[in-house]
Amino acid sequence: MPPHCETGAATPWPESTTDLCGIHLLVSNALTCARYNGSVRLVESHLIGERTSEAIPHGLRGAALATWRARRLRLVGRSHAREPFRFVRLRPHMAQILVCEDGVGEVLVDGAWHRLLPGEAYLTPPVSAHAYHAVPTSDWWLAWAQFDPDSDVARACPPRPTVLRVDQRHFTAVIDGLYREQIGADDAVTEVLWIELLHRHVLRAVAGGAGVDHRLDRLWETVAARFDAPWTLSGLARQAGVGPEQLRRLCLARCGTPPMARLARLRSERAAALLTTTDLAISAIAAAVGYSDPFAFSAAFRRLNGVAPRDYRRRRP
Repeated sequence: MPPHCETGAATPWPESTTDLCGIHLLVSNALTCARYNGSVRLVESHLIGERTSEAIPHGLRGAALATWRARRLRLVGRSHAREPFRFVRLRPHMAQILVCEDGVGEVLVDGAWHRLLPGEAYLTPPVSAHAYHAVPTSDWWLAWAQFDPDSDVARACPPRPTVLRVDQRHFTAVIDGLYREQIGADDAVTEVLWIELLHRHVLRAVAGGAGVDHRLDRLWETVAARFDAPWTLSGLARQAGVGPEQLRRLCLARCGTPPMARLARLRSERAAALLTTTDLAISAIAAAVGYSDPFAFSAAFRRLNGVAPRDYRRRRP
């Protein structure tokens, strides 16, 4: 299960406060105001609870702090949530993406509770009420990020809370990387890169193409593990769960090239890595990346890289 390092026990603080010089973990701050959302009665509530642990980057300085502010970030972190973990915000002054890494919790969408499963994200815009909570039958591992209401993320959000399909591994790795860098080497340049990468992943999810990205990502991950397979357009389409023409359109929109051209490029990149890091024969590298004919491999490699495999290998340091 995902590792977490901070304990969710501290003093309450206002939702509008963001302190980058220290950690603030809100344990409970239930307010008296309430609102009905469909058939669900909402009462403002910010409850972490002593059984929930969180890892939250803090104390950013210099270039990292400047990038954080430029991207209009408020707070990011990872939570290992257990009951009574619960948040209800009636008029939130921020946008948030809440990504389920593992386990199950519930989120409010269109006036009803929905289970948020691994690989799903709860996207909430400013002002529109949202709510989420842990359930008694499951722990809930989350990665999340909050942005100011005038951020580009907030402007790109749909008008109401919604659930997206995402690759949760991206969010887990980036937020965990930022956290571990901040409590470890604390190098501002590295922290800037983590912040920019997080911002990019959030924007890509918010843009609404998460489902397409997920299918294509899974497809190319499978291909990368089996470069030596005799891939065809129909075989790629079956692996992605779409028709050949739909795969062609998706690949053109996402990658700018047709599927088979994308496959050739990926095979060439793998071959280039093998040429520079191993002493394998050219024929062995050709077979490893899916070419039964070394001459066809050399021609394809030269077309994409401008030099033959043997000459490319001679360039390595």
